[in-house]
Amino acid sequence: MLNWAQRGHVLATTTDDVVYCQVVGLANMNNSAPFEAFARRRQDSGCREFILDFSLCEGLDSTFLGIVLGLRLGGKPEVGHPQITAVNVSKHVLKILAEVGIDRLIQVLPDPVSLPEIPLKRLERDCSEEERLGMILSAHETLCDLGIENQARFGSFVDLLRQELGQDSSIQPRPASSRSEGEGA
Repeated sequence: MLNWAQRGHVLATTTDDVVYCQVVGLANMNNSAPFEAFARRRQDSGCREFILDFSLCEGLDSTFLGIVLGLRLGGKPEVGHPQITAVNVSKHVLKILAEVGIDRLIQVLPDPVSLPEIPLKRLERDCSEEERLGMILSAHETLCDLGIENQARFGSFVDLLRQELGQDSSIQPRPASSRSEGEGA
């Protein structure tokens, strides 16, 4: 039996300021660090468009969802938030995106879409347990910022992670500036 880290990965490349990523298998807390590191580097270098292909995706956990949300709401204020498009989204993946409200903030295309014929590279990155827990905490704080439903769903988990990392364990919403941005999207 494969462990969680072996059950999925992300392939990616960048062309003409567009980032292409393909989720293979399960996108989860054990394989989200390479995706986050790659996406942040691309975002910091000026990439404003991200295409996420879910044609080979079997499922997503809340950490991966929080990272996608953080990517969408992040970026340099002077250039605005990046556009994220999810393509080849199955009913199962769409349900997961909708459960936490991400489907309101990114473009979702369930119909078949072909990616350009470009080589994708498997993303890999080693990180310490503390870095991994910090990434998981940040992803879930971002999800909690999206709305009261997510605070109810993930608030206890956030508190536990904060305790694990020696931080204040009372969940408090972060500034609302990015939360209202997607309401009309």
